[in-house]
Amino acid sequence: MTRGEAWYRVDLVYRSTEQIRNSEVLSLDNPPMRYNLSFEGVPTNEDGLIAEADLFDLFDRTLAEYDELLSRYTEEALDEAA
Repeated sequence: MTRGEAWYRVDLVYRSTEQIRNSEVLSLDNPPMRYNLSFEGVPTNEDGLIAEADLFDLFDRTLAEYDELLSRYTEEALDEAA
């Protein structure tokens, strides 16, 4: 790790089915479940952390793909309505 460089771990934090079913209050004694996410093509260091630049690049690529899909399907919907 380079000094001053930001690194991130991306986790999905959620309530278990039992916690939901039983309407359990989350607490230190009853914490939520946690699942570490990894992303294809995004390198991690030996601690499983993602460099800030790589994570932000992933966000930028994903948002661009979303915008492209939204534009394509919005145009198709407008074409079909016309």
